[in-house]
Amino acid sequence: MSGSRTNSQAPANPRGPRTTPMLLQRVCHRLRYAARNDAGFTLVEALVAFSLLAIVSTASINASVTAVSSSNSSRDRITAANLAQQDLENARSLQYPDYPGADAAHPVTVGSKTFSLQRTVSAPCPSLWTPGLPTSMVVTTTVTSPGAANRAVSVTMATVIAC
Repeated sequence: MSGSRTNSQAPANPRGPRTTPMLLQRVCHRLRYAARNDAGFTLVEALVAFSLLAIVSTASINASVTAVSSSNSSRDRITAANLAQQDLENARSLQYPDYPGADAAHPVTVGSKTFSLQRTVSAPCPSLWTPGLPTSMVVTTTVTSPGAANRAVSVTMATVIAC
């Protein structure tokens, strides 16, 4: 057994033997050194952290405000389109001679908002076969949502009514 090693013999370490208590002593020494030499945040670090927090907060608030504004604008646009579609369906359901005429703008209230609805009718095309009876007309409905000039939404739809 001259070339074999027994369990009690440890391999040689060039830095010396390392035991668990020595490692714990070194770790504790480093922790004590770090605790003594690092008293906390400096004023510059605190200002940088506060500035980053302010920038991120401002950006997230701005994004939220933009999303709410866009949602309200979309809701107004959809409501205006529905009102215009409903007015055109009402115009299509009428029979001659009760065809719709041009209306002055009149208010239509949906929920808490009042929209302005205006209908225009093109001059009817006269019939070639029956004098005095129109063959078709174009009905155009424009619905404008309330709001400031830059936020007002206007939807225009048109249909051709055959007589």
